[in-house]
Amino acid sequence: LPNRSGIGGVFVNRSATGSDAAAGDSNQTYALDGRWGLGRYGQVSGFAAGTSSAEPRRAERAFRLATSYDSPTWRLNATYTDVGEGFNPEVGFVRRDDMSQYSGEVTWSPQLRRSDTIRNFNVGASVDYFEGGTGAIETRTQEATLGVQFENNGSVNLTVNETFDRLVTPFAIRPTISLSAGDYRYRRVSASANNGSRRKIGASGNVSWGDFWSGESTSFGGSLDIRPNYHLNADLSYSRNRVVLPEGSFTTQLVGARVLYGFSPRLFLNAFLQYNADTRQVSSNIRFNFTHHPLSDIYVVWNETRLPTETRRAEAASNVPGKYVCA
Repeated sequence: LPNRSGIGGVFVNRSATGSDAAAGDSNQTYALDGRWGLGRYGQVSGFAAGTSSAEPRRAERAFRLATSYDSPTWRLNATYTDVGEGFNPEVGFVRRDDMSQYSGEVTWSPQLRRSDTIRNFNVGASVDYFEGGTGAIETRTQEATLGVQFENNGSVNLTVNETFDRLVTPFAIRPTISLSAGDYRYRRVSASANNGSRRKIGASGNVSWGDFWSGESTSFGGSLDIRPNYHLNADLSYSRNRVVLPEGSFTTQLVGARVLYGFSPRLFLNAFLQYNADTRQVSSNIRFNFTHHPLSDIYVVWNETRLPTETRRAEAASNVPGKYVCA
């Protein structure tokens, strides 16, 4: 379709097989999505989805409507998302059900045409508002950002975040640490920087500190991006989060590695490995991607989660999805 427009759809079926499978144990997910370009910078997009389960549920649907304006100087967007309480895509996951989300963002990026070092400044604000099926507020996040974009694609950003969260029931943030039901308000500050993407070796880092639920937390992380040639891209990452709460304290650490290798402009291998020091789990996602036509792809995907102390994998799955887009 013209002017950055397109339409697509998906259908996923899960059926239990074998002697232990219950009769009629199946689930279907179906959806349509599309986008429509408006002029040079505007766009309207959205999707509508539904599910069918062996046991019928109420409000097995979800939809989203979004509009955006993205020019070199201004970026504006507004989104409305609604997820029914019975929406149940069993081959996948839903972060929140029975909720409505309103979100918006405004960013001003004035360019400095007389500078050989700085490309533009970024001044932005955003808001996310979640309400439950009864209309009561669940989460509200307000964010303000000030940043600098350099000519070498490097950047420095400072962000202040104000969050309101309502827990209607106690929440176990750890197996041995539980947060009481109630309203929580907290403010966090974060800073990030990277040296740009034009070098064969790129580096980035981030740090954040401030309130966290009933206590405080401090986190930092970094990544190293290596591009020895136009075929290979390798990325190594590390993050650490220290949380101190009246109910208890803990530290989490993640180590990750991502490798992308391009055999040709149409044939790619993408592998991601991650180690969680907290749970001692090793997770992997390996995807083989063949683009047989622009915007139309065939994927071969392998997902695995393994506990190092066990001799066999804890969870593994593979599938061969495909995507075809008329353009």
